[in-house]
Amino acid sequence: MSYKTAKKNHHKDREYIDRAPKSADNNDDDDDDDDEFHSADEDNEDSKPSEQIRIPLAMWDVNQCDPKRCTGRKLVRHGFVRPLKLGNHFGGLILSPMGQKCVSPEDKQIVLDSGIAVVDCSWAKLDETPFSRMKGKHLRLLPYLVATNNVNYGKPCQLSCVEAFAAALAIVGLRDYGSILLDKFKWGHGFYTLNSSLLDAYEKCDSAQAIIECDKRFRTGEEIFTDSYQPNRDMPPSESSEEEEEEEEEENLHIKDINNFENQNMAASKQVGKMASKLKAAASKVVLQPYFQMDIPAGQASPAPPLGPILGQHSLNIAQFCKDFNERTKDYKEGIPLPCHVYVKPDRTYELVFYTPTVDHLLLQAAGLKRPALNIGKEPGGRLSVKHIYEIAKVKIQDEPYQGLTMKDMCRVLIQHANKLGMEVVSNLNVEEHRQYMDDLRILHEKQAKEAEEAQQAKLLRGATAAAAAEKSGKK
Repeated sequence: MSYKTAKKNHHKDREYIDRAPKSADNNDDDDDDDDEFHSADEDNEDSKPSEQIRIPLAMWDVNQCDPKRCTGRKLVRHGFVRPLKLGNHFGGLILSPMGQKCVSPEDKQIVLDSGIAVVDCSWAKLDETPFSRMKGKHLRLLPYLVATNNVNYGKPCQLSCVEAFAAALAIVGLRDYGSILLDKFKWGHGFYTLNSSLLDAYEKCDSAQAIIECDKRFRTGEEIFTDSYQPNRDMPPSESSEEEEEEEEEENLHIKDINNFENQNMAASKQVGKMASKLKAAASKVVLQPYFQMDIPAGQASPAPPLGPILGQHSLNIAQFCKDFNERTKDYKEGIPLPCHVYVKPDRTYELVFYTPTVDHLLLQAAGLKRPALNIGKEPGGRLSVKHIYEIAKVKIQDEPYQGLTMKDMCRVLIQHANKLGMEVVSNLNVEEHRQYMDDLRILHEKQAKEAEEAQQAKLLRGATAAAAAEKSGKK
C-alpha cells in the first residue's frame, strides 16, 4: 500500500496527527532513497507501535532544502508533523530566526496546549525566506546547541528540523517526545548525547532571561561560569540570633544544609563548565561557511563596516577585495547597490559574483523616488505602470537566482515587492495625473524630512539641557 493511499485513511478532522510510525513494508520508494542520509532503523519500527507524541507538531516548508536530506519532510511522511501553508496561523511555539525571546521551561504549557512549529528553510537562504507569512504570536529562538546532522555536523546553532523539535521539547521538559523523533534517524541519538550538559542546564533555568545568561556563558566559555552559574539556585535567607542557644543551633544546621546544597550545585556547575570549554574548543575548529552574500554599492567598497568585519571573519585580504570589487564595478554608476555572492576557497582566495542592481533600487528609480514610504499603507508610496514592471523583469530575470522563472512569474514577484514598498502598480499612467501625484508626493516627503529634522534638533536640545542641569546640580 502506497503512502498516498495510507494517508487517505486518516481521519480528516483530527486536530493533529497522533499515530505510530509506518512499518518498513509500507515505506514508499522515496524513503529507500533517504536511507543514505538520515533514515531510521526500519527493522525496529514494527516493534514500537505504541510510540506517540501527544502534542501538535507542524512545519512550514519553503522548498529550499534537498528533499533527500530534509528531516522535516521525513517527519511528515512518518506522520509526526503536519505541513502548514504560507499564511496559515499557528497558535503554539514557532521556532524562527525572527523570534525575540528564547525557548524556556515557562513555555511548557503553551507546548502542551498548542504544540511546536518549525520553518524548514536553508541556512544559506534566510534572506529569501518569507518569515512574515508564517503567522503566530509565540516566536522563539533556540539557545546555543551543536548540530549532529550529516549536513552541518559540529556547527553551532545550525540545527535541522528534527534537532530543533528535539531541543525545544527537551528544554520544556518533554525530552521523551524528542527521543521518539530522533529515533527515526540513525544519527539522531548523538544530538542528545553531545548536548546533554547544555540541555540539562537550560532545562533547569526558570526563565528566558536565565536561558540567555546561560547561553552567553556557553558561547564565551567564561571561567567564571564554573564558579558563579548555578541554574535555579534558591538559597533561603539565613538569620542570626544570639538570644537563645536553640535558635543558634537551628541556624547552624540551616547554614550547613545550604552549604551542602551549594557544594552539590558547584560540582554540577563545574561539569557543565568543562563541557562548555570542550564545546568552545570544538567551535574554534569549525570552519566558517565558505560563502556569504551582501549588497555592496558599486565603486564604493571600503574596509568600513559592514563589509570589512565580514571579510575579516573569513580571513580575506580586505584591501585587495575592495580594490578588486571597485575595479570590476567601475562601469556602473557609483553607489548603485549590487547583490554580491562571495565564495571563499580553502586557500583564502575568493570568487566574486555580482548581479544586476537590487529590486528595491530599480523600483524606486522607475518610480522617481529616493526612498520608499515611511508609513506603508497609510500614505502614497509611488506609482508604477505594468510597462515599468515588464522592463525591470527583463533585467532581473538574467540573474542566476531568477533564471528558473517565466517572465510572467518574474513580473508577479516584482509586483509583490513593489506592494511591500508601498507602491501602486497600474495599467497605464496618465501624464497630467501622474505629474500632480508626484508634486503632492514631493511636498509630503519635504514635510516629513522637516519634521524629522525638528525631532532630531529637539532631541539634541533635551540632551544638552539635561547635561547642563546635571552639571549645575553637581556644582551645588
